[in-house]
Amino acid sequence: TANAQVGIGTTNPDASAILELEATDKGLLPPRITTAQRDAISNPAVGLMIFNTDENCMQWYDTNGWYDGCSGATYPFVASLDCANATNNGTLAVGQAANSVDSEIAYTGGNGLSHSGQTVNSTGVTGLTATLAPGTLATGAGSLTYTISGTPASDGTASFAINIGGQTCSLERTVIPPPPQVGDFREGGVVFYIFNSNDPGYVAGETHGLVAAIEDQSSSAEWGCYGTSISGADGNGIGSGTANTSAILDDCSQSGIAAELCDNYSGGGYSDWFLPSKDELSLMYQNKTTIDDTAVANGGNSFSADFYWSSTEFSSNNAWAYHMLNDALGNYEKNIDYFIVRAVRAF
Repeated sequence: TANAQVGIGTTNPDASAILELEATDKGLLPPRITTAQRDAISNPAVGLMIFNTDENCMQWYDTNGWYDGCSGATYPFVASLDCANATNNGTLAVGQAANSVDSEIAYTGGNGLSHSGQTVNSTGVTGLTATLAPGTLATGAGSLTYTISGTPASDGTASFAINIGGQTCSLERTVIPPPPQVGDFREGGVVFYIFNSNDPGYVAGETHGLVAAIEDQSSSAEWGCYGTSISGADGNGIGSGTANTSAILDDCSQSGIAAELCDNYSGGGYSDWFLPSKDELSLMYQNKTTIDDTAVANGGNSFSADFYWSSTEFSSNNAWAYHMLNDALGNYEKNIDYFIVRAVRAF
C-alpha cells in the first residue's frame, strides 16, 4: 500500500521510514563507483547516493551537483553574492557600444573550485550581455568580474540575473541618455551650444551648455528702465546672461520688461530661464535654423525676422539687440516696445 513499510532486521520499523535497516554486524552498501562512472550517470535524481571509490567517500546529488560527505561540494560554491553593492566601472549610454564597462560582485564562502563562467543577457533595458570568464573561486571571500558588452536600446535600468556557485542575485546597471548635442530637444528647449573648456559652466568629463526656449516670450517688450544705468548688466560673453538678468531684475522695477518675461517663463518645467547676453544671442543666430526646426517639431515657433533683445546694456539709454534675419547687431533705445524676447537657460 501507499503507507507500506519495510523493516530488515526489525519487525517494528520507525513510523517515519519507508525502509529501516537494523544490524549490529552489517551495514548499508551503496553502489561503489569511480568519479568517471558517477559523472556518466544520466540525469541523476536529487538525493541519489553513491560511494566514490576515487575519493573513498560517500557522495549524494543535490540541486547544484555532487556533494562530498568528506570535503563538501564538488561543484563551485559560494555562501553569498552581493549584487546590491557591486563595484560598477564605466558608463552605459543609449545607442553607444559599451566600452571598458564591468561590474565586480563580492562573494563570501567560496570553496576554491573552478567554475565555467556565465553569460547572461540584460532585461529591462535590452541589448547588453554580462560575461563572467571561467576561473577559480577563492577559498572564503572574493569577487567576480562580469564584463558588459553590447549597445543599450534605451535608457533606464539594465538587469542581469547572476547565477553562480549555487547563489543568485540581480545585478542592475543604469543606462543614461546620450550626451546632449546641438539641435536636441531636451532640458526644456533646444540645445544650441555646448560649453568648451574656456566657458563658464564647463565641467571636465560632463556635458553642459545652453538651451533656447521653443517659443518667444513676447513679440513686443521693452528692455526697460530707459535713462537708468543698471549696475552689473553689461556682461557680453557666454555665461553673462544669468548675471545680467539678475542685475536688471534687482535694479529695474518696471513691469513687463524682457528680463522679467524670461525670469517668469517655466517652459519644460524649468524656472531658471534668463534673457541671453549679447554673445549668447549671437550664438542663437548662428544656430537659428537648427533651433527653428527642433522648436517647430516640438510645438514651438520659429524666430521672427526682427530684432530680439539681449540682456547686455550699452548705456543708461540703450541696450544691445540682434536682428534674426539680417545678422545685424546694434544698440537701441531701451524703451523701444516692439522688439522680441526669447529666453535661454543653462544646463
